[in-house]
Amino acid sequence: MKNFVLIALLACAAVPALAEPDADVAQRQQIFRDMQSALASLDTTARGGDVDSKRDTLKENAQHLALLSGEPWALFGRDTTIARRPSSAGAMIWSDPAGFRAAAAKLTDTAQTLNATAGKISADDLKKSAAAITAACEACHQTYLQR
Repeated sequence: MKNFVLIALLACAAVPALAEPDADVAQRQQIFRDMQSALASLDTTARGGDVDSKRDTLKENAQHLALLSGEPWALFGRDTTIARRPSSAGAMIWSDPAGFRAAAAKLTDTAQTLNATAGKISADDLKKSAAAITAACEACHQTYLQR
């Protein structure tokens, strides 16, 4: 009986440990969706050509993207590999942490640069910045996304 009680207590103690990785996976997935939405809005503004009439929205989205671009990386803790929530995070994230951090930094730096220039950026430069951010995303996905 003592063994049963001990096993039951250990099982209950493990549930919060499993919930945290799932929460981290869910949170980083939401951050990436929000980043994608902000980038899509910036891309639409750039393709429209008239950035001056949409300057406030452009600045808002650039600031939001810059803020979000620094958030998801801490949510790739080793324990998230045991999460029950489906994730497309590839094993290279944990086997090549320096490369993953460098890819994350490239995206963050590119988003920060756009944010710093959003108040005066031209439509052509906005297109280039949006393309650079997309390229940073795609380069990371090429290596670190499980397909």
